[in-house]
Amino acid sequence: MKTKGSSRRRLPEEIADSMAAVLDFFWQDEAKDYLSRSREEQHQHIFNDMLAVRQWLAARTRNSLQGTRR
Repeated sequence: MKTKGSSRRRLPEEIADSMAAVLDFFWQDEAKDYLSRSREEQHQHIFNDMLAVRQWLAARTRNSLQGTRR
C-alpha cells in the first residue's frame, strides 16, 4: 500500500516465489475444506484470501511479461 511519504517498491522476485510456494502447499487442502463448508462459512474462509493473492501474483507476472508496472 502506498502511503503519504512512502515510495512504491517492487516486490522482490524471491518473495513472490515464496508466496506462490506457500499457496501451492496449502491450495488443495484449503480448497477441499472450502467446498465442504456452507455458503456462510465460505464467505469468511481463508481460501478467498489465497485466491486473491494467487490472482494478484498472476496479474503481476502478466504485467511484467508485458513490460508494464503497476
